[in-house]
Amino acid sequence: MTKPDNEIKITNQIKIYENKYGALYDDEIEFLPQKIKGTYVRWSWNVPYSVAVLPMISPDTGVLIRSFRHSARKLILEVPKGFGEKNKEPVEIAKMELKEETGLICGAIDYKGMVFTDPAFAYHPMHLFIAWDCLEGQSNNEESEVIFESVPLKINHVDKLFSEGLLQDAITLLLVRMAQDYKRGKDEKN
Repeated sequence: MTKPDNEIKITNQIKIYENKYGALYDDEIEFLPQKIKGTYVRWSWNVPYSVAVLPMISPDTGVLIRSFRHSARKLILEVPKGFGEKNKEPVEIAKMELKEETGLICGAIDYKGMVFTDPAFAYHPMHLFIAWDCLEGQSNNEESEVIFESVPLKINHVDKLFSEGLLQDAITLLLVRMAQDYKRGKDEKN
């Protein structure tokens, strides 16, 4: 990959807000090579990574959670997600989030890759997983979670939910598409 002709150099990092989760910066920047000055807002999480996992209770049915998302100011249908910890592997955190947020215990968990959900605002890695052969157990939501319910999702219904505006989370859509591709490939073999 070649280096871009235009770059942005941070000339001053100005922290304007901080809490236990991260910090918000209003960076003073310089666009190169023109040397034009400006500012950019940037969020920096205090955790090394995040995880997202789509639990599958059958080859064509996943489980999503309906939780209240403060920024959206509404209930959002999405896969279980959570913050990573320095001394724990992403797969371990994904299993913990599944159990905590859905109560599901899964037979296998496949790593699907890593994405950066919003590189323009918060360049933060999120590890993606699909969990298979999931069975019900007991959920144990944290007090700070606002999860209302687990919702089964037929993965062949995702286009309808998306077109109706009921499924808006990009990470959830990506993981459901991956599960659809897997099922399609498996069906073609049979």
